[in-house]
Amino acid sequence: MKAALIQTKQNRLYDFLNEKLRFPREEVLALQREMLEQTLELAWSVPPGCDLIVTSEAINYCGPERALEGEYASWLPEYPQDGLWERLQALAAGKKAWLVAGVYNRRIDSESVVKCYNSALVYDRDGRLAAVYDKIHLTEEESRELTPGLYGKKRKTVKKKRIAGS
Repeated sequence: MKAALIQTKQNRLYDFLNEKLRFPREEVLALQREMLEQTLELAWSVPPGCDLIVTSEAINYCGPERALEGEYASWLPEYPQDGLWERLQALAAGKKAWLVAGVYNRRIDSESVVKCYNSALVYDRDGRLAAVYDKIHLTEEESRELTPGLYGKKRKTVKKKRIAGS
C-alpha cells in the first residue's frame, strides 16, 4: 500500500497560549482558506498510484472561540451543503485513492440543534463518502466549542471494501 500523509504549517490561528488574541472575520477567513488551499494543493500533487491520502486534523480550523467574533458554529462549514465536501469528493475520485480528511464541521441533529464536530471523513476511490468519525476525546480547548462523537455508535452503514487494490 502506498500512502501520502499531508501536513501543512500551522498559522496564527493556532496560538492557543495567547489569551488576548482576537481576529477580525476577514483575517480568520483568509488564514482558514490559506491552510485549506495548502492542504488540497499538496494532496493534488501526490503522484499517481497512491492508495491512501491522509490529511492532518482540522484542515479548516478557524481558531479558538475566544479569538473569534460571533457564534463559533458560524465559522464552520455545514455538512454537506458547503463546497468543501465536493472538493474532497473530487480529490478522492481524481486521485483514485482513498482519502481521510480531518475537518471541523457543523451539523443539525434530529432535534434541530446545531452541533460542531472535529471529524475524519473517509472517501473511497470513487469519491463517495464511506465513513465519518467524530473525535470522541476532545482537548480542553475543543470541548468548549465542539461536541464529542458517540463512541461505538454507527451513523452510517458502510459497505466493507479493501483499501489496497480495490
